[in-house]
Amino acid sequence: MPCGLRGVGKGVLLDRIRQTAERDGVQTLRMEASENRSLPSLLVPRLRSTLLRLGRHEAAKNGVRRALRGLTGFAKSLKVRFDGVELSFDFGSERGLADSGDLESDLPELL
Repeated sequence: MPCGLRGVGKGVLLDRIRQTAERDGVQTLRMEASENRSLPSLLVPRLRSTLLRLGRHEAAKNGVRRALRGLTGFAKSLKVRFDGVELSFDFGSERGLADSGDLESDLPELL
């Protein structure tokens, strides 16, 4: 992850990497962290929409369904709330996949 002072080109570098990845067929998403919101509340809605978009491709459907079940378990274990509303999903969770409630171990497993 790039780091440094404002204006040195970190965002430009990340945008170039994202554009190159998308040209190669990789799905990406861009978001800015907010000090007022938790990491799960930022990630869960964006990851859900990306996974649903991926699920439109027949070859990816099984993997996407498993990923959505993992995202459901992740969200449930962390009790994700967005502006006072608890998020829920219409997919069952996959037991043991990113559902321990420990962000440090669940997040890499989820991604």
